[in-house]
Amino acid sequence: MAFPCRRALTAKTLACLLVGVSFLALQQWFLQAPRSPREERSPQEETPEGLTDGPAAGAPPSELVPGPPCVANASANATADFEQLPARIQDFLRYRHCRHFPLLWDAPAKCAGGRGVFLLL
Repeated sequence: MAFPCRRALTAKTLACLLVGVSFLALQQWFLQAPRSPREERSPQEETPEGLTDGPAAGAPPSELVPGPPCVANASANATADFEQLPARIQDFLRYRHCRHFPLLWDAPAKCAGGRGVFLLL
């Protein structure tokens, strides 16, 4: 069985191919997760064995970085009929600008019930 003749790549095709591959490479390079300073250390800069300044080797690294404490937005109190709203709505309006809620993230006792965790999808 004879294969059809393959044409040589034209300059236009080659240029498009190179641009596409370059775009994909740059996209992967820019979108890769930022490395922590500990991962960027060279082997010569590492601490001697047994002397660590971080968490224990068996403990998972904490991804949670505590940010500045969130303060209530006092301008929400100036909203018309603010006092007539339910307390949970008032709290939402005061703290809706907050981006991190560490008390919600770091609650190991929240799921430590005797029955286990039930996930409803």
